[in-house]
Amino acid sequence: MMRQMSKKRLWLVISVSISLLIIITFYLGFFNNLELMTIDYRFIGKYLLSGSNFNTDVVLVTVDQASLQQLGDWPWSREKHAKVINNLTAAGAEVIGVDFIFSNGNPKEEAADQELIEATKEAKRIVYPVILDLKISRGWLPFQKDNLKIKEIKLPFKELFKQADNLGYINLILDKDGLVRRIPLITRGKNEYRSFSAVIVREYLQSDKYLDNNLNEGDLIN
Repeated sequence: MMRQMSKKRLWLVISVSISLLIIITFYLGFFNNLELMTIDYRFIGKYLLSGSNFNTDVVLVTVDQASLQQLGDWPWSREKHAKVINNLTAAGAEVIGVDFIFSNGNPKEEAADQELIEATKEAKRIVYPVILDLKISRGWLPFQKDNLKIKEIKLPFKELFKQADNLGYINLILDKDGLVRRIPLITRGKNEYRSFSAVIVREYLQSDKYLDNNLNEGDLIN
């Protein structure tokens, strides 16, 4: 009888210990961190299984070390940005996404600013970024209408803004380990705001139909 009671107590102690261990690991975020790690490996596996097929219609024009050596240190004159836009327009780019913030005009380089304005005007289908002044973090729902508080929007400078018909926000969501794995595509406060990527897709398709039919407020893309 005593031996049976001892076994029951032993199993009770083991059960309670396991339960406490699980509670502690959840509280410390162990499983969340494990999930983030497995997401990385799942993306790598998806990439390897897909056969590494890239869409050659998408071209990235980047600022790398080679271009810095050739064109000089950053920041560059906006004249150079204008030339890139003009070259892409001449090459037949269907949509141009400029992922640089030009929030202020430069009184010392008014001619360069004007070149950027003219290049934007000629490009027609061009998307510029904006920055929403809001707090974004996973685990909180900042993209729901009731929770969204936007104090300020950083836009292109006034003269450029007049020619920039297409704007998309470039705010990012950081996971708890400090990495970016997904972005919100669309959110609504008093107004509707779409991400930089979503606006580029809309301009490429020349239609809101896909986004309106397939995206909901707060949807994320990996």
